[in-house]
Amino acid sequence: MNPTQVLELFVEQGVIDEAQKEDVAAEVAQSGKTLPEVMVDYQLCTEEQFYQTLASALGMDFMDLGDFVPPNETLRLMPAGLALLHRALPL
Repeated sequence: MNPTQVLELFVEQGVIDEAQKEDVAAEVAQSGKTLPEVMVDYQLCTEEQFYQTLASALGMDFMDLGDFVPPNETLRLMPAGLALLHRALPL
């Protein structure tokens, strides 16, 4: 999803209004910051609230993995370069 699509979900969820959507979209385009960074900078939500709202809008569960340490067996299944490239790790 691109930032415009995500912002539209936030409008639909009632987190932001149309004017805020336009302001945030312009800031993302001008600053090069990520959408969550701008939303937090504008004090529209916390980073955790951003991801909780996104998960809810997509019908998914939100899980905080801040303290999660994947087992070594899992880490061995994916080459490190591929995980870094995609910034993802299958769980």
